[in-house]
Parts: sequence; C-alpha cells; structure tokens
Amino acid sequence: MTQEGETVDPIVEVSCMNEKKFTSAKDDIGAAGTVLWNEHLFFEPRNVVKLIRNKSSLIASRSD
Repeated sequence: MTQEGETVDPIVEVSCMNEKKFTSAKDDIGAAGTVLWNEHLFFEPRNVVKLIRNKSSLIASRSD
C-alpha cells in the first residue's frame, strides 16, 4: 500500500495460450487514485488442440 505522497506505476500482465501481453503502464498514481485501463489485448490461437489437451488457462495480474 502506498503512503501519502508516494506514487506507483501500475501495469497489467495477462497470460493466455502460452503468450504474455501487457497493458500500458499508468504513471504516478497516488494512494487515492483510480486507474482505468481502456485497452484491448488480442491473443491469436496457435496450437489450439495441444493447448486444450494441456488445459490452458488465463492468468491476469497487476503489479506496481
């Protein structure tokens, strides 16, 4: 958690079908700040049969 006067630069990482994509980083977000990522991330299905067999999953994480 950020202290008063400190800022973070959050970014979102999404992993799907053995591929990672990132949103743009938001700059200097304060402790009371609200962040909206109005972005689309597109994933191209490759080796879909293999991925289904291996039970591929979607993982999304946010970091500062």
